[in-house]
Amino acid sequence: MFADDVMIYVMGKTVRDVKVALQKCVNSAYQWYNNNRLSINSSKSNVMLFGSQRNIHTVAEDLEIYMGDTQLKQVRSTRY
Repeated sequence: MFADDVMIYVMGKTVRDVKVALQKCVNSAYQWYNNNRLSINSSKSNVMLFGSQRNIHTVAEDLEIYMGDTQLKQVRSTRY
């Protein structure tokens, strides 16, 4: 079985706060899906950072979020 169309949102004051919170959520979701025999297609999973137009361009670091052993691709836009 596959799970479709799931979005996880987290907020934080810093990119590091967002990264830590998001990784925890992804880890929990990944474990839940595995426990319930559901598969996540990591090649179709993305990470996106939201912020004000003025500030988002000053962020140089990637979020580097992993689902299991696979690093999720960070994107600037996506279709849902």
